[in-house]
Amino acid sequence: MKVEPEEQAASQPPSEGQEGAAQPSERRYRWGEVEVQQGERPGNRYIKQMRLRPRDSAAVPNSEVLEAGADRPHGVIGNLFRFLIGTPLRSSAETQERLGKGKALALLGTDAIASIAYATEQIVRALAVAGVAAIAGASAWIAVVITALIFIVSFSYRQTIFAYPKGGGSYTVSRENLGTNLGLVAGAALTIDYILNAAVSISAGVAAIVSAFPSLAQHKVLMAIAFLLIITVVNLRGLRESGALFAAPTYAFILSIFGIIIVGAFQVFTGSNFYTEPPSGYSISQLAPTLTLFIVLQAFSAGCTAMTGVEAISNGVPIFKKPEVRNAATTMNWMAGLLAFMFMGVTFLAQQYQVRGVNNNQQTVIDQIARHAYGTGPFYSFFVISTTALLVLAAQTSFSGFPRVAYILARDGFLPKQFSFRGDRLAFNSGILALAIVTAILLFVFGAETDALIPLFAIGAFLSFTLSQSGMVVKWLRERQGNWRRGAFINGLGAVSTGLALVVIAITKFNSDEASVLLSIGNFKVHAGAWIVILLLPLLVAMFRSIKSHYLHVARELRTNHIDMSDPALQAERLKHFAIVPISAVNQISARTLAYARSFADRVTAVHVTDELEEADELKAAWNKYYAASSIHLVILESPYRTLVRPLISYLEDVHCKYPDHVLTVLLPDFVARHWWENILHTQVALRLKAALLFHPDIIVTSVPYHFGEGGQQSLKQDVNPCPPPPQ
Repeated sequence: MKVEPEEQAASQPPSEGQEGAAQPSERRYRWGEVEVQQGERPGNRYIKQMRLRPRDSAAVPNSEVLEAGADRPHGVIGNLFRFLIGTPLRSSAETQERLGKGKALALLGTDAIASIAYATEQIVRALAVAGVAAIAGASAWIAVVITALIFIVSFSYRQTIFAYPKGGGSYTVSRENLGTNLGLVAGAALTIDYILNAAVSISAGVAAIVSAFPSLAQHKVLMAIAFLLIITVVNLRGLRESGALFAAPTYAFILSIFGIIIVGAFQVFTGSNFYTEPPSGYSISQLAPTLTLFIVLQAFSAGCTAMTGVEAISNGVPIFKKPEVRNAATTMNWMAGLLAFMFMGVTFLAQQYQVRGVNNNQQTVIDQIARHAYGTGPFYSFFVISTTALLVLAAQTSFSGFPRVAYILARDGFLPKQFSFRGDRLAFNSGILALAIVTAILLFVFGAETDALIPLFAIGAFLSFTLSQSGMVVKWLRERQGNWRRGAFINGLGAVSTGLALVVIAITKFNSDEASVLLSIGNFKVHAGAWIVILLLPLLVAMFRSIKSHYLHVARELRTNHIDMSDPALQAERLKHFAIVPISAVNQISARTLAYARSFADRVTAVHVTDELEEADELKAAWNKYYAASSIHLVILESPYRTLVRPLISYLEDVHCKYPDHVLTVLLPDFVARHWWENILHTQVALRLKAALLFHPDIIVTSVPYHFGEGGQQSLKQDVNPCPPPPQ
């Protein structure tokens, strides 16, 4: 039913076949709910009534399939979560969450575009030790080589987009064409790359703020964690809202960089007076006025950070609107062109302005270039705001890519299954939260210092580049379809180029003394070099393998070709039950639990654990008053060492040995307070016992909750009809 506008729909009677349907103003109905969906145009609304209704249950006798409405939030925490995350989305709304080329570029290209703010700085700082002449002579050529590499890798991944229209991440391509082991190496490399990218991006954003306001340097970690929290919440709200939020800062940054390049080029070619800042000097010493090959390779490997995130578009093809492949390929072309132009332009201006790195005023290279081009007026302020916003939000590439990689790994059994589930807003919540937690740890450990994280950064990205492109070459050579020679050449060139870059990065960044010390104990210091990533890769692969082995073992344990229904263990009428109820006193909670135990168990025993037998006299008196004539047996366990769990488990083991033909069930009386914070005031013995008994074989553990107030019965809310008639 189409509604234009929504207010008119509220006054219209239900259409034929919808008698009794709830009006659009209703938020919840017992059997389901009414959902108002936004159409493509602003004035369009579509009302869809969702009820628990059968779906083709005739195929299987004695069965039915029901469709449920969305959960309604309860309590302060539930309402706060709904306020932050938003209302749930139906699975069918996934197509509406897809993005056009403009928003997708902002969502998936932020990492690559934002690297403009620090890639040139890494080149300049690496060359600065060889003097100003080295910066002037080598930085431009290094930028040319990296720019050529950008185009090679981008066109290589463009081939991947067409070959894998459902998302051709390095893990998928490598596993299908190079085998499971190399596929897991690619998955591990991507995992490390995405985590480090999130940490580096947020750290760079904080550095941009400190560059403009040096007095905030002591609050870097706090600001970084705050930005991380905001990005996490936005991503939990879903793709459409993330894309809308990131579009403005992305294009504002692109506009400001274009302005810097145009104004700076005009100044250079016309001989205009440059902006002159107060002398501050540079903290980097210049002790070796000789440019060596190793210094050039170091500068090249540092500048390769400009290429991180290039693969994100090929990983995220499914989030594009139709036609997905064409839109993704076009977006890849846009990103490559923008990245190459901005990187070359910024590096050229750094050379002309003789910028030698971060100065003693904590001003970054890109900030110094902006001051030369814009001065300190409103255009500079616009640059600082847009740069800071984009650098912080550049972590979005990780928050878009990592959950999808984790989903694919979990789908194949190499990560916990929780990573394959979508949340209320169709986002992979487990992947988002896991990334946020690990990133927060990195920011805290490294003090949100970009220079400390950069040495760890590029090796994971280039390893995944190399494996992905090598896998594509194998695919072309194996299938030999279409223009396979051209495809094999492009991907082969990409594999060779990124492979050589990977070797250079691994050698030059293996043990980076420029990075801050990761661990310092006395005279023993460990620097955060690329060796950490090289060590983590096999550990992650081993973890993936271990998780897969566990799932295979569980599958073998549970697999069966035939269920013998004549087995006595599967015949409910032949089962004998022995119920044990741990009690602390004779009260309402224990009485209800014991009554429930008597409703199904042949034998019921109440167990009380105490460290002083004299203190149990009061419980014995109450027991004789209410249960003297009952068949329930009372057992008092003395615990001279004041432990609760161990004596109970020992008793359960004895009972299990004495009655091996009985099903042993432990019923835990569980007190539930009216408010969540009141639970903190209670000892939560039931939770402790459940945790201890959970891993004990042959014992069934269940809770019997007692809700405080109304005699243990919850009052029904007045705005909800408890028993509406079922749908017709």
